[in-house]
Amino acid sequence: MRLVEFWLHLLALQYVYLPRIIASLSEFTSQWNHHAIRTVGHQTPLAMWYTRLLTTPEESLTTNWQTYGIDYDGPLIDIKTDNNVVVPESHIQLTDHQLQELQNRINPLSDDGNNGINHFLDTVTIMEGFSEQ
Repeated sequence: MRLVEFWLHLLALQYVYLPRIIASLSEFTSQWNHHAIRTVGHQTPLAMWYTRLLTTPEESLTTNWQTYGIDYDGPLIDIKTDNNVVVPESHIQLTDHQLQELQNRINPLSDDGNNGINHFLDTVTIMEGFSEQ
């Protein structure tokens, strides 16, 4: 695979799958926030948050984001991991006109019947046409 093809494929993957991933995460978040929890009278996490917001004095709602989620009384775990994924930015830049044409031809959130693979292949074909112009 040539380097230009690599960057073109990376851009096509980002165009097709990032909106799908974001939509899936948004759907999961919405489902989670609205699911009933049996142990708290079938309240949802969102309802529990609203209840706390309405019944707690305003001063105690201030969150220190530097220490949020740290349990100083909990067990200490020394986790050393190198599992960070870094996705490079594509070196290929589409013009506003090219991006508009791509958006008019392919909606990455629409169902192509193949989990986005057909959209990816069509996106690659369209962007190859851009590079030939």
